[in-house]
Amino acid sequence: LNISIVGMWLVPGHHRDSYSVYEVSLLDINNGYLYGFAQDSGEHKAIRPYMYANRNTGQNEARLEALNKVFQKLYATAEEQTHKGTNLNR
Repeated sequence: LNISIVGMWLVPGHHRDSYSVYEVSLLDINNGYLYGFAQDSGEHKAIRPYMYANRNTGQNEARLEALNKVFQKLYATAEEQTHKGTNLNR
């Protein structure tokens, strides 16, 4: 349908997939102790007509999803390590 004008503008037939992976580690520089490690991924899928296929690749959406997931995991790990440290001091 890409040959016709209607098909190029209205028929969603082009797939655009983006995938992003992040790995993060939280460590103490003074003693080299690894406090936390997180890895996660994000993806964005879009189906569009041919004329709109190149406008938005979805890379930014995939990156933001992966970053949000990995920082939530890293924050939970850091919070857990902080609670362990405060419980040891009591």
